[in-house]
Amino acid sequence: MKYVCKKSRMSENTKTMMITTKHLNENVVTFQLVPVVPGCPYSFAIYDPGLKSLLLFSMQTHDQGTKVNRYDTYGQQVRKKLPKTTHTIPVKDIKYLRKPNEMHVSEMDEIIELVKTLAINPDMLSKFKHLLEEEVEENTVQETPAKPTRRRAAGK
Repeated sequence: MKYVCKKSRMSENTKTMMITTKHLNENVVTFQLVPVVPGCPYSFAIYDPGLKSLLLFSMQTHDQGTKVNRYDTYGQQVRKKLPKTTHTIPVKDIKYLRKPNEMHVSEMDEIIELVKTLAINPDMLSKFKHLLEEEVEENTVQETPAKPTRRRAAGK
């Protein structure tokens, strides 16, 4: 029996997202990718200029356990008494939350190639070239002058 590989939806049409402008705060402007077709494998993507990486959030999710405080029916935090002491500690429950799978791409050439592959408007990427250029910071070492040393007199 011969194995035949079926084409996935992603290989048929990779142009499934659109580049838009995103204001992180009043001073920082970046770009994000939003899905424009229902079959897009990613729910959201954003370039973080602080980390210099592209964050991709997948449509696939996973369960992640988180500890949260337990509350009674009156909204008061439930506490339990520690043995042999007068101290109490809050009771914690583990809740499982569905979180999207998250991927980080930090190589600049890989980011540019991925955005050009996914975006229906890759020409918009030229607007954000200043973000994608790698800044080479020169580490200049300042030499500190040597402190004069005192010599002890012999016999002291």
